[in-house]
Amino acid sequence: MQRAWNELRSLVYQGRHTRKSIRKVFEEFDQTHERTLALARLSQEELPSLNHFDWTGKSWTVSDYLVANTANHYHWTRNKIRKW
Repeated sequence: MQRAWNELRSLVYQGRHTRKSIRKVFEEFDQTHERTLALARLSQEELPSLNHFDWTGKSWTVSDYLVANTANHYHWTRNKIRKW
C-alpha cells in the first residue's frame, strides 16, 4: 500500500507501539487519563495562566493544552473515523 508523506508521523508512532501488549496500552491510557484529570482540577486562576508549567511555554495556557488534547482531538478523530 502506498502512503503519503503527511502520514509519516502516524506511521512512526504506530511502529513504536505495535508490539505493546493490550495490558500495557491500557496502563498507559489510565496514567495519561489521571494526569489529564489532575490538570482539569487546577483552579480557575491556574488554568488560564501562561508559564504555569515549563512545558506550557509563553503562548499557550494549561486550558489551551487541555482543549487541544481532549475535546478538539476527539472532534478531529471522530471526523477521521467517519471518513474511514
